[in-house]
Amino acid sequence: MSAPTEPRPVADVVQDALIAAANEFQELFGPPATWSGTVWLEYRLDQHIARQRATN
Repeated sequence: MSAPTEPRPVADVVQDALIAAANEFQELFGPPATWSGTVWLEYRLDQHIARQRATN
């Protein structure tokens, strides 16, 4: 019988979601240094949504 597994801490789940969202943006728009103000706004919104999805 195996030992019970503990659920992952919320911070780990959120961090994984934020990294995935950031990677998607970099694939689409290139390195952050080249992003326009509009892309930054969308990025921040996407990060907010990813954080909410990871915690709900």
